[in-house]
Amino acid sequence: MFLYGKQLVNEGIITEDQMNQIIDDVQKTLRAAHDKIDKKR
Repeated sequence: MFLYGKQLVNEGIITEDQMNQIIDDVQKTLRAAHDKIDKKR
């Protein structure tokens, strides 16, 4: 994920800030999903 994101930054498709925001959003989504799974157990 990170290497691919860096490639997009290097090619000027997205900015580094955008890449970091996407990674943060993905991590938040994963954490929320794990929390829901843990609550169901």
